[in-house]
Amino acid sequence: KECRLDLFHRLDILTSLLRALSTKYAAFYFTESTLILELLPFDSKRVYRCFYERTRGRIPAQDLFDMTDSLGKLWWEKKRRTGKRYRASQYLLEKAFEKNITSDTIIPIEIKHPLRVGRPLKYLNLTHDDLNSRNAEEAVKSAYRREALKNHPDRGGDSRLFRKINEAYQDLVNWLNAPALRKRRGIPGKWCFDGKRWITPLRPSKKPGGWE
Repeated sequence: KECRLDLFHRLDILTSLLRALSTKYAAFYFTESTLILELLPFDSKRVYRCFYERTRGRIPAQDLFDMTDSLGKLWWEKKRRTGKRYRASQYLLEKAFEKNITSDTIIPIEIKHPLRVGRPLKYLNLTHDDLNSRNAEEAVKSAYRREALKNHPDRGGDSRLFRKINEAYQDLVNWLNAPALRKRRGIPGKWCFDGKRWITPLRPSKKPGGWE
């Protein structure tokens, strides 16, 4: 947790440089040997990628500080020589490695998860994906018919469970009429910048539905 907070602090420092470069979107991630910064400027269709070699034994936040310092010095040096901010930005982007990187790799995606429906889903043996599908209403009806038939007291089922199944069905019908969603934006495995703030990476969800 401390390492993550330190990294966010360093990313906040990097934000000033991104704004100087008129960055619309950016993404940051790292490997054991390299830091990678990808950015898409406003009024551009090209994504630029910067690499920075890591120092063995140091945490990513320390390497990110050095990377930001190095890029910042290049920008300010060019700015002092030319007196033009756009020349400094152009100079820095020209030094970045660019090789047909598509913009969708750094534009945050939005993940939606239903709220307060975990128990009803369990009783009807459904998943969050079923509620997010186009045929959600039919999926709920089919699941209800299946579970109600299997657990009906007249067929030897448990009356208490049968009641819970009916309640779960009604809860999901109400939810479909007025869904409550938890929204989460981000990119799997990358810190991303949406022009205003940094967003933590999406990670594999422990619940059905992919990412969270």
